Amino acid sequence: METKILDNSGLVAGMYDELGVGELIDEWIPQDLEQRNVSIGQCVKAMVLNGLGFTNERVYLLPKFFETKPIERLFGDGVCAEHFNDDALGRALDSLYETGLTPLFACISSQAMKRLEIIPSFGHLDSTTFSVFGVYNSEKELVEGEVHIKRGYSRDHRPDLNQVGLALISEHQAGIPFLMKPLNGNSNDNKEFREIIRVFAKNLRDVEGVETFVADSALYSRETVELMHENEVKFVSRVPASVARVGELIKLGTSKERELADLGDGYEYFEDKMDLGGIDLRLIVIRSEKGATRSESTLKKKILRESLSQTKSYTKLKKREFACEEDTQRAIELFQSENEWLDLNYSDVGGKAVWAKPGRPADDDYPEDFHYMVDGVCQRSCRVFHAAFSTINFSEPSEVGFSHTSFTGCQFLVFPLHRFGLCSLAAS
Repeated sequence: METKILDNSGLVAGMYDELGVGELIDEWIPQDLEQRNVSIGQCVKAMVLNGLGFTNERVYLLPKFFETKPIERLFGDGVCAEHFNDDALGRALDSLYETGLTPLFACISSQAMKRLEIIPSFGHLDSTTFSVFGVYNSEKELVEGEVHIKRGYSRDHRPDLNQVGLALISEHQAGIPFLMKPLNGNSNDNKEFREIIRVFAKNLRDVEGVETFVADSALYSRETVELMHENEVKFVSRVPASVARVGELIKLGTSKERELADLGDGYEYFEDKMDLGGIDLRLIVIRSEKGATRSESTLKKKILRESLSQTKSYTKLKKREFACEEDTQRAIELFQSENEWLDLNYSDVGGKAVWAKPGRPADDDYPEDFHYMVDGVCQRSCRVFHAAFSTINFSEPSEVGFSHTSFTGCQFLVFPLHRFGLCSLAAS
């Protein structure tokens, strides 16, 4: 009698077979099954079981991983752990690379969603990076079709390491990714998102039923918006703070000139429109009471920290000695321009006599020199303080308390902007 440990491998293997992943891979990649102990689809299944197991072994240790598993129950009769050696798995990975992972992944995801009866009307697009150790092709010239592993903006906060990027589009119901694209380590989201829209948007709309793309502000640019308009797809995105219209809406919202509709749970909103290259966009501005309170607390701490630091700098300035009155006045003006949290209520130029001998000078002695010093009083800037707090009345929602169908006749999601919940939606 022999005991084997199944753990969660049975569930993973069952779902893998039910979705037909292995069968589809074997249909896509030509292979001589008479010359192989296991197919490429089975090799992928073995790596999936290892990756989703409780203990993640290195690829070359897969035979050891399956020693305690009921392997024939997972893969069928005649399959043993030694068949999944590093040579077999390496050849399988080479075949997958030569075939092209992005179209194969899209085909697998499409089949999975059809079998699960999921129709994705929204596609959530985002990217991430993975830091790596070791020597890669970072110093070599980029070859078409290869991913360039090199340094770039690190989401792992490890700018000293090389990295590789990954873009995913996931559906909004079960979170199943239906498009994957590897990215260079120094890729730009704005350009990569536009390329993904250019290549895949029309096919995803016609074949998968994706009507709306949801992404962060990297999706928002004139070129990308025009491209989505040409492909007749809608989008939901955060508007970057660098757009002039954002500042105008902040002033409009804080001036109380626009009436806000109540969403409940501390949220209010108003709508506006904008024209971008002849394309009508709909803007949704969200006010959050909780976000305002949080931002106000953060801003108070920042004001206290900055004003104390700048007050210490002013104390040091008052101890400095200058050769002439003009230099002293320039130092005062420079300090005011670099320290916005303080106002110099009273700032004058004082003098300090320099005598030849220490002690009290005689009545007929004259100073050898005269040094100029800053003399005055500073306080927190009411003007800057008021301007900073005037933007807090509209704050980013920490948790959006409504779904994409909360408004009658509209379908959109809200992505928070800094202190503003601002998003744009291509007009339908």
